[in-house]
Amino acid sequence: MPPLTALPCPVRSLVALVLTLAAAAACGGCRPRAAPPVPVKMAAFVPPLFDAQIGETLVTRRGTQEWHYTVVSAGDVEVVVEVVVYDGGVPQGRGPQRFAWHRNNFGLPDNAVVERVEPARVDVGGTTWDCWLVHVTTRTSGRYYYWISDDVGVNGILKIAQSEGGVPDEAYAITWQSDSLSGRSLSD
Repeated sequence: MPPLTALPCPVRSLVALVLTLAAAAACGGCRPRAAPPVPVKMAAFVPPLFDAQIGETLVTRRGTQEWHYTVVSAGDVEVVVEVVVYDGGVPQGRGPQRFAWHRNNFGLPDNAVVERVEPARVDVGGTTWDCWLVHVTTRTSGRYYYWISDDVGVNGILKIAQSEGGVPDEAYAITWQSDSLSGRSLSD
């Protein structure tokens, strides 16, 4: 190709324009680029049973039913939790049931599989809680959502709801009522 000065004036102008446009496109119009988005800082996930102690309690409720959880034994890798179910204030069944739960677990049913865990916020008892939303699937009863927090006693349950069409069924959700770790209660 001949030197640029040897080209006729209209061609030189066209070549200069093309080179200017190419340079502008290469540097993004020579404007400063926006900084990349700052990643969201995530709080560390701590399984609520990790530091569960003997005597910790948790009460959850749905309608007239209540579940009272109490840690009755705490070893290095598992805790034993006693659960009493009440309906209208009357104990149900044959008395307390005991469950041995691994400290890495959440006290989920034996046939439950965790799909994912993500940070969340949930309103329970007039309080907004920072928590973790655990998506759970079971072969026998479908999908569930568990909102948990290590700021709440025993297995940290703030709320449990079954999935109805891919969204939580709020009408039949089980919700936190009180616990010994946070020191809070709906009756306060």
